[in-house]
Amino acid sequence: ITGGVPGAVTQFSLSSSGISNVANNANATLTNTQLIFAIFPYQFQWGGLPPNTGGDFYTISVIDSDECEYTQVFVIGELDPIVGCTSSAAINYDSSNQSQCAPDCCIFCNAATGVTEDGSGSFLNNEFSVLTASVVPETTATASDGMVTINGGLDNSLIPYLVASMSYKYTIHALSSSGNFASAGGVIATDTSTLAQGITASFTSLDHGYYGVLVQIEDSSTGADAGLEKCFQWVSADVSANVCLDASATNYNTSVPANLQISNPSLCTYPVGCDCNFSLSYVQSNCGVIITADIGCDPLSNVSWRWIAPDGSVLAPGSSNNVASYTTDLILAFLSGAYTFELTDQGGTGVCVTTNTINVVMPICGCTDSLAINYDPAADTDDGSCIYCVYGCTDPTATNYSAVATCDDGSCIFPYGGCTDPLASNYDAGASFDDGSCIYEGCLDSTALNYLHTCAGVYNPSINFNTPSCCSYCVPPVMDIPVPVNATASAVTCNVSNPDGSCSITNISLPSGSTTWTWKVSAPSGATVYQSNQLAVGATAQTLSNLNVGAYNWEAKDGLLCIDTGNFSIGTTPSNCGC
Repeated sequence: ITGGVPGAVTQFSLSSSGISNVANNANATLTNTQLIFAIFPYQFQWGGLPPNTGGDFYTISVIDSDECEYTQVFVIGELDPIVGCTSSAAINYDSSNQSQCAPDCCIFCNAATGVTEDGSGSFLNNEFSVLTASVVPETTATASDGMVTINGGLDNSLIPYLVASMSYKYTIHALSSSGNFASAGGVIATDTSTLAQGITASFTSLDHGYYGVLVQIEDSSTGADAGLEKCFQWVSADVSANVCLDASATNYNTSVPANLQISNPSLCTYPVGCDCNFSLSYVQSNCGVIITADIGCDPLSNVSWRWIAPDGSVLAPGSSNNVASYTTDLILAFLSGAYTFELTDQGGTGVCVTTNTINVVMPICGCTDSLAINYDPAADTDDGSCIYCVYGCTDPTATNYSAVATCDDGSCIFPYGGCTDPLASNYDAGASFDDGSCIYEGCLDSTALNYLHTCAGVYNPSINFNTPSCCSYCVPPVMDIPVPVNATASAVTCNVSNPDGSCSITNISLPSGSTTWTWKVSAPSGATVYQSNQLAVGATAQTLSNLNVGAYNWEAKDGLLCIDTGNFSIGTTPSNCGC
């Protein structure tokens, strides 16, 4: 409050929308009474005021000793709530969040599958973005010296939710088969690492077998699994073993599963009397394979051998004397299966027969180029047989058949019948023979002036399709009414037979297409008294004179032979005659 002096205020109040006074939070009894500046001079304070809603507001009112009133209106609003995940079971729960995010932003660990999900149960991520297992096999099938090492990283989306009380925990379990985590047995061993160390664990002294390592997060600040602790992920780690796979050896392996065996001929031991041993291998050679037997004898020995094919046939027998080391190859083609090598040595300790088998998978030869027409998707070795398209017509019945074409391009043309007359309206230049289908358009109306004429006016007796718009018909010429002039008496003669009558025509209209016309007049006796020459359009027929009294017929004919007829009469004028 500025102005005035301390003690001059007689009323000081705060009201909400003019409805009620709000008590001073320091001393409720001071409302609407003279106040003492209790906080410090010239300042009063209210607290715990609720926010205004709708059109509500607060009013400060101050009345001094002169009964002057001063007011001020103001509004108290409300801060927006903190929005985030409000589910306490979620990984990203924050107790300071005041409003649930929409759409749902909560992240949960599925305790059954170990993956992260959203609030609707939809998959988000695995807990760990990368988990790898490095395996060291057993040196022998009974050494129990296999080792598994785990490395990896937490999924980036979960890193923000790690806290200092957390660590990584690893347990290794035996499985019934590779990757079958549902068959996991009890915990064989446990390892841990700190957040600073990252995801790293090691398990030693392992027998050969199928293993699964379960990777989890532990939080020492919680009594039971919660949040990230419910997430987990398995990684497969199978431990193999070095074994002897020579069936003739005394320690030929029969205990290690086939997919866990690592062949190591140096482990093989043989019966007394055998001076030689061998190892088998094969490599691909084009569309076949080369199987190799590497023989070693100590001491020197005379040896003989033979190969036995999958079908039982004996192949490539051979022998050599005083062998210390020897290599024999068998080249095979297009036959897969088990090949047996049989070695007989006749060393100083006696005759010994040793056999071993190698399983050969032959390459699948064919065309491996997907652009070729004979591409073989099953082939894994290209044998140079690819054939590529030569485009053209491959149908021998077509007129444009190409003997060198290998791919039909849809261009084949086949012989067909049609109209081969260029004068016909349906002429087909591609037709190989005339099938009688020609259509000749024109006028087929025998009453028309241009019957059997084309629309261009050319006579064609072969017209077989009537085009009405082509036909022309007679439109009679239109003549002015002939004007006869009666015969008149002369000064010399007064006779009804005095031939001094006359008649004239002044104009004629001709139909479209006519260029000339004629005029003909016949006497009562039928005799022609006048025949005009061909008159051009616009020409006027001459006046006929010296006509006798009587009835006359006339005829107008145009160049299209269209006719108009009429008549007129020549009479007398007795008043001029005096008869």
